[in-house]
Amino acid sequence: MNAGGPFFFGPQERPLFGWYHGPEGAPRDVGVVICNPLGYEAICAHRSLRHLARHLAHAGFPTLRFDYDGTGDSAGHDRDPDRLARWVRSVHAAADDLKTRAGVSRIAMVGVRMGAALAALAASERDDTASLVWINGCASGRTYLRELRALQAALDLRPAPAGTGNAALEDGAQEAVGFVFSAETASALGRMAVTGLTRRPAPHILMIERDDLPHAAAPAVTFRALEAAVSVERLPGFAEMMLDPHNTQIPTAIVHATTTWLAAQHADLAPERPVVTDADGAADDDVGSAVAPGVREQVVFVDRERRLFGVLSSPAPDAALPRRRAVLLLPAGAIHRVGPNRLYVEAARRWARLGYEVLRFDIGGIGDSEPPTSSGENVVYSDWAIEHARLAMGYLTEKRGKNGVVVAGLCSGAYHGFHIARAALPSAAGVIMINPIVFYWTPGTSLDVVMAKQTDRYRKGIFKPEVWAKLLRGQIDLRLAGQVVARRAVSWGHAASLPWRRRLGFPAEHDLGEDLRAIVTKGIDMFMVFCAGDPGIELLNTQAASTVRKLRSAHNFRLQQIDGPDHTFTPIWAHELLLASLTSHLLARHP
Repeated sequence: MNAGGPFFFGPQERPLFGWYHGPEGAPRDVGVVICNPLGYEAICAHRSLRHLARHLAHAGFPTLRFDYDGTGDSAGHDRDPDRLARWVRSVHAAADDLKTRAGVSRIAMVGVRMGAALAALAASERDDTASLVWINGCASGRTYLRELRALQAALDLRPAPAGTGNAALEDGAQEAVGFVFSAETASALGRMAVTGLTRRPAPHILMIERDDLPHAAAPAVTFRALEAAVSVERLPGFAEMMLDPHNTQIPTAIVHATTTWLAAQHADLAPERPVVTDADGAADDDVGSAVAPGVREQVVFVDRERRLFGVLSSPAPDAALPRRRAVLLLPAGAIHRVGPNRLYVEAARRWARLGYEVLRFDIGGIGDSEPPTSSGENVVYSDWAIEHARLAMGYLTEKRGKNGVVVAGLCSGAYHGFHIARAALPSAAGVIMINPIVFYWTPGTSLDVVMAKQTDRYRKGIFKPEVWAKLLRGQIDLRLAGQVVARRAVSWGHAASLPWRRRLGFPAEHDLGEDLRAIVTKGIDMFMVFCAGDPGIELLNTQAASTVRKLRSAHNFRLQQIDGPDHTFTPIWAHELLLASLTSHLLARHP
């Protein structure tokens, strides 16, 4: 069987994004709906939930992953009204679609964190929910908001600079690691408590709790009081699943326990029924789904084998707009195509309303694109990234008829954009590089931007007396400090040798200044955006300062520094600042 793939479903006016995993072998008579956590937790958990869906499908369960209204690739925004009710309705829409698509009569729900609460709320309103798997669920919205406030405070983000316009949140709204809960949403969540349910979510419930935190007894007490058969397991792996995306690890114990328990609960095979298998056919259609006023989106694969996936945002067919170039958004680190803080979705839809076609694309091994090898998953600086980007650019020029592609990306997406421009791929019309932390990748280099900032602090303080006092008191990480000194010495030596090597006719393999000059000379438009103090801007100043000074007079080179945001533009006030800058550049340079 195993027909499946990405598609839009649900309300025509506000479509939801989903990915159907068809059952392998004999299908069971129960379909599984996986309910994501919210916000940054959903970005971190994406890879693990994809693995979970595949394990469930392998066990014979038709399985659907999806994004709630206003999240991920679905229509809407987190500032829209009626969030909690719409999220619950999204769960209902996913369950109804899966029943039709897979031809099953009953549903099992698997939820993580707030997704577990949403699954329980929706399941308690249905008569066809056979079982629920609750993975470290949030029993109380009030407690959940308190946890997010603590996490937000721990980030120590800078406040909005004066003059940033609509940066301030309305009274009662809550910022949560790059996302927003409006005052209305925060109020609704504050009143939400699973312990207040008056109807059981499902006859059988598996509660998977973290093995490193105290037992949360209240939800189990509530479910048992509602006459549900409740099993509780304390398992490792949750914390590792929720690490930053480039560090995340698949929680094998949780995946195995979920699959095994569901298989034991639902051994019956599905009777012969006609099955809807149009998920495959949904990809690459010419119509798409209206996800925002004036914007339609399609799910696309850019290769014949249908392994490399992206979402294409286009102007509505009836929009009277100029025919503009295409934009290819490359992954930021290991974050899938929605981008950090869902910035790529916001950018793509904004630019589509201006006439651009924008493909937010998962390089192989990131997000929902398949790696070329079994060991190639979650590789941020991969050997195959440029080839996969070339296929995506070919799709935009050959199938979409674009006369050039602007390649854009943050962090590793900026790195890959730089090397696409360096290779002068034929369709590359421009490159937008946002906060690259390296220009030439060396295996073993740390991906942790926090480490990079620590490195910068050690370097800047190396000659200060107070730093040496800390060293004598044992308050300095000597290993890291040693790495800083060695790395800095190598960088200084390399930068100092470049002018002499050029004059002597022995150019270095990695000469940033020469590569930037060559890119601009070839006519490729280059826009570099850095947060002030980000590691990449210092690297640029160390290795190519003289070249950058000369290039500033070139019409196709621009460098901008933005004061205040962190590496991934997490603060809400920074989102509009970045998007406005990028939009202005596109309209000026690629009209």
